Amino acid sequence: VGTGLGPERCHDICRHPLLPLALFVGRRPSRESYLVDLRDGTLLQTLRSQPDRHFYGHGVFHHSGQWLYTTENDTAEPGRGVLGRYRLENGKQLIHDGEVSTHGVGPHQLAWLPDGESLVIGNGGIRTEGGSREEMNLDAMAPSLVIMDRHGERLSKETLPQQQNSIRHLAVASDGTVITGQQYHGPAWDSVPLLAIKRPPPRPPPPPAPAWPPVAS
Repeated sequence: VGTGLGPERCHDICRHPLLPLALFVGRRPSRESYLVDLRDGTLLQTLRSQPDRHFYGHGVFHHSGQWLYTTENDTAEPGRGVLGRYRLENGKQLIHDGEVSTHGVGPHQLAWLPDGESLVIGNGGIRTEGGSREEMNLDAMAPSLVIMDRHGERLSKETLPQQQNSIRHLAVASDGTVITGQQYHGPAWDSVPLLAIKRPPPRPPPPPAPAWPPVAS
């Protein structure tokens, strides 16, 4: 980028679906992210988190281009995951427009499901406080994979057998299959799978074809 973004270390780059914009999302426990014009690197906005919130390094724009969603930490209730909602105005400014729970602790990456209205969120399960990266609850982690609509309604929530297997990153296939990558925080000698797959429910079979009436002879 042609201009300095600021003092924070960023983690992911969130591209706008229609405009030459991207949000460089601050890494935990950053309180800043940076909206950049991709044509020339101009810094359009330093997006600051709300009081008692910090970013977790990931965000997604809605396909309409009007809304941005980011995973955030509630530092007043450390570890409680929230989904921040921001409205894009004039193609240059993101305005905070509310938040909902991610139904878990320490959310990291989020991604759209094929319907474009539902999100899958990897709640890493790790509690951190304020401006620290210190992990406070490794003996009581609560990672989960949550599917919710973008307005906050939880559609499903699943956990892994290994409590210390933090769900971090996600990929979504065109049929809705979700693949997650984990980061294990237990003993180094444990043999633990670091990849998980969630498949969409099977589609119901098509209804039987109507029976044709007998033809009169």
